[in-house]
Amino acid sequence: MKIQEYLKHHKIITDGAFGTYYAERYGTQEMPELANKNQPERVEKIHRAYIDAGAKLIRTNTFASNTVLLSAGMEDVKANIRAAAELAKKAASESEREIYVAGDIGPIPMDGGTDAETQYYEIARTFMEEGIDILTFETFSDMEHILPAIRRIKKDRDLFVMVQFSVNQFGYSNAGLSAGKHPLHESCPVRFQRIGLVLGMGDEII
Repeated sequence: MKIQEYLKHHKIITDGAFGTYYAERYGTQEMPELANKNQPERVEKIHRAYIDAGAKLIRTNTFASNTVLLSAGMEDVKANIRAAAELAKKAASESEREIYVAGDIGPIPMDGGTDAETQYYEIARTFMEEGIDILTFETFSDMEHILPAIRRIKKDRDLFVMVQFSVNQFGYSNAGLSAGKHPLHESCPVRFQRIGLVLGMGDEII
């Protein structure tokens, strides 16, 4: 069943933070994305732990899989994403329940020489080539670079796209956008299936 149909009749439980869990479980501060190829068994165990805890949707271990944070070329980034996708799909396939897999995309730090729009598109296309048709753009502060990329990828295939924005205790993102007046509304030229907010200050102020 496609996730669009599932959500018409059910709420969905997703996994939690991958990097935080990875650091606590393995006592390390290394980037968890490096484990996709170096220590894949660690990544699989975390996916399975979330599934065993009741997650219906898991996200690939790719939040920081981009050329800036991995300090790598695009082909190496794509190889990292492909490895992560295979690990998530393997964990999902081993469950007795139907588990959805979403390609996780985090913000690319702007270093002055990075074409973020093109890179988001290439990352999304890599997930699509791996058979993943759900994308999560996680903890963004604005839409400047992701909206054109999403528009491009939706011309290739009508993927299920979720966008999460990070806001502070006052309801504003780092880019100064208000959660109450965010540009993700009916006039937006791209249709998003799910929109969410992430409280960047932690839950103690809720």
